[in-house]
Amino acid sequence: ALVTATLHFIGTATTEETRVLSGLVEQHAIGQVVEAATSVDLLDYERTEFHNALQRAQLAATTRPVQMVNGLTAIVGTTFGIIGIGIALIVIQPVIIALLALGFVPVWLASRKASRILHVFAVRQTERDRQRSYLFLVLTHRQLAAEIRAFSLVQYFRSRLDALYNLRIADIRRLARDRMLLGIIGTALNAVLTVVALVLLVWMVIKGHLTLANAGAAAGAIILLAQRVHGVGGSSGTMYENTLYMQDFTKFVDRIPELRRNRPTGPAPAGFTTLYANDLTFTSRAASGRH
Repeated sequence: ALVTATLHFIGTATTEETRVLSGLVEQHAIGQVVEAATSVDLLDYERTEFHNALQRAQLAATTRPVQMVNGLTAIVGTTFGIIGIGIALIVIQPVIIALLALGFVPVWLASRKASRILHVFAVRQTERDRQRSYLFLVLTHRQLAAEIRAFSLVQYFRSRLDALYNLRIADIRRLARDRMLLGIIGTALNAVLTVVALVLLVWMVIKGHLTLANAGAAAGAIILLAQRVHGVGGSSGTMYENTLYMQDFTKFVDRIPELRRNRPTGPAPAGFTTLYANDLTFTSRAASGRH
């Protein structure tokens, strides 16, 4: 009972410490995003690329650190289990552990490829995500409700919102198909190598290279190890996916030192001596041409 209570306490403490650590990492990351966003030139706010990069950095800062901490914890815990089972299999028959280690490769490669596909999808969807968020705000904001209804714009904005969601759903279906195919391939190759290891085990028993007791222990270890290897492959793919998103974050905040160096430190000018207007046009209400 004491051991069970101790293990339960350790698990609870680990979960809560992970929560605190994730919060601290998120606070630091959001602070970096705010520092970069408040230091850029005001003209950057007129560029679509800046807003896309800002949104990806913000999402990465709020969700990915937590997932990276949880993923790393899962990998470390599973790895210890794999080491223990692997040592037992090495003692019984080293060839089997080599086959199971080889089975990790297709799972890891498939998970890595699926993670990259998901990140590419997210990058491509950034601008559409911003458009959907803006349209949703326009349709639901209290201060805009009267104007939207006065000009009969509800159906127009709603149709645009629905069209953007239809495009997203179509892309999600393609994404799900591609990731499912990769998952099937990785799992199938891993299963084939596991079956080969079990067949090899049976052959060794028939040839007298292994006792029946050792073969039974090895078979149980193979099944357990195959499950653990598959879990590590998935967790490592998730970690790789998170690093791709965190690259968006680091790319955005890496500009902070340069922005600080270029930030004006003197007093604001009292006036302007010369104003320049490049490619400035306007359309008169009385005419359809530009002037």
